[in-house]
Amino acid sequence: MEFFQFYTNIAKQFFHLYHAYNMNKRIISLLLPLFFLANFTIQAQNITEKPDWHFFSKKLMPEPSNDMPDWVKPLYGTEVNVCAVEDAMMVHYHANGGFKRDNYSRFFQRWLDAAQTFVDENGMVRNLSTSELETRQNLAKNTPDSHLKSANNWTFLGPEETFWNASNSNTGSCSWQVNIYCIDIAPSNPNILYAGGETGGLFKTTDKGLNWTFIAEDFNFGNGVQAVAIHPTDPNTLYASTSSNIFK
Repeated sequence: MEFFQFYTNIAKQFFHLYHAYNMNKRIISLLLPLFFLANFTIQAQNITEKPDWHFFSKKLMPEPSNDMPDWVKPLYGTEVNVCAVEDAMMVHYHANGGFKRDNYSRFFQRWLDAAQTFVDENGMVRNLSTSELETRQNLAKNTPDSHLKSANNWTFLGPEETFWNASNSNTGSCSWQVNIYCIDIAPSNPNILYAGGETGGLFKTTDKGLNWTFIAEDFNFGNGVQAVAIHPTDPNTLYASTSSNIFK
């Protein structure tokens, strides 16, 4: 009986220690993201401009404002702990009803995709100087099979801005691109082209596609523009159709 009681006491002590260990783990896992979030608030209160990230266009970044979530503010600095930002983002959305694909989460996903090759072993990303970038490029050129690395042979031409359609309450540009569903060349003037977008945007160029203008900005097509047709003799008359309507 004494033998049984001895091992019962040991088992109880082990259970209490294990329970306390797990509770501490939970508390630490919850407090760490909150610590990062509080730290971001202190470090990034006065954001007035967008940073010059060497791998990401300024035009794709939301305009800085005091209303933006604290978790996204570190991305407007010159050095970012990616893991800490991800943790702080999840804490933010958890406290606000769950994850949402809003302007900021979409922006972070695009930024993270572009930053992948620059994240170090500690999860840090920093802005590289011109000389550092040149060193990386020279290294890539001298690496075996460098002819397969097409990144050195491509130049980004655009588009750098995507605009909200009339059905959205947001203004200005947003931080991702949409698909172009259709395009047409004016029979009477080959310099003029029109294009229809996935989210209901219409675009026009008068210089064979070198520059495009967002037209019908205040008109809500309801959904994507799936076909466009220009009048045979009047390049200013356009027919556009969605999945259920035709507009002139």
